[in-house]
Amino acid sequence: MGLLIIISIVSFALVATLLADSVGRYLNYLKSPENRPRIDSGGGRPSGSFRGFLDFISDDDKGFWGWRRYKKPLHEELMRVLMRLDENSLETLFQLYKEEFGIGPARYARKTYKKWEKGNVRPQQQTFERFLVHLPKVMSYDLKCEVLRKLMEEYGTADNYDLTVYTDDWSETLEPLVKKLIDKPYNAVLPKQIEDSLNWLADDEMQIAESILKRSQVEEGRIAVSMLRDEFSNIEHLLETAAGRSTVRHTLKFPYGTINLKIKRR
Repeated sequence: MGLLIIISIVSFALVATLLADSVGRYLNYLKSPENRPRIDSGGGRPSGSFRGFLDFISDDDKGFWGWRRYKKPLHEELMRVLMRLDENSLETLFQLYKEEFGIGPARYARKTYKKWEKGNVRPQQQTFERFLVHLPKVMSYDLKCEVLRKLMEEYGTADNYDLTVYTDDWSETLEPLVKKLIDKPYNAVLPKQIEDSLNWLADDEMQIAESILKRSQVEEGRIAVSMLRDEFSNIEHLLETAAGRSTVRHTLKFPYGTINLKIKRR
């Protein structure tokens, strides 16, 4: 009996949390003039309000537990891109916005953008996501590559290792692990939710850019490895000459992983 009561309380709390979240997002959704209720010219049916929000929220969640954790860093990066557009690119984006969504929403978007730029208000999600529809059309190739790199670094699975090695046999222990991390970029992929949201990542030029990026990341790892022997030689000398010191801590960083080393002398 007691267990059933506990389960009921937990279930009620979960439902209440989800309901409060949905109501909060609905109220935020209605803050935008373009989403407020209006009368449909066909039959007098209200539109642009809750019906639109249902579409909005279904696109927003993409699976409540799966999509949300990817969304914040992705949107932060795209907001940085949006705020850094030059004057011509921004004007082109506003024109595309007007053609897609109409004069009223475009006018509101211009005013809102200025407020975002000054930091006066937080981005309104519906307007922000409408900006994203045509944002790739005004992004340069270099800017797309920069965004791709940051997204790969943000969402690529990073492995972290803590390892103890000795100065006389470190290579036997460390080199296999280093090789594994060096080759990891070749198999790195963005989460499906990110690729589905950013269709331009599937363009031929971006596929080529991704291949180049992965090769450059592998090369970064190889350069780091080429310096390992010199580093260990210096560390060994330090342990031999520093009185009372028997351990040195050292960190090796790669594009998709970190090795935290505790280096000892026998």
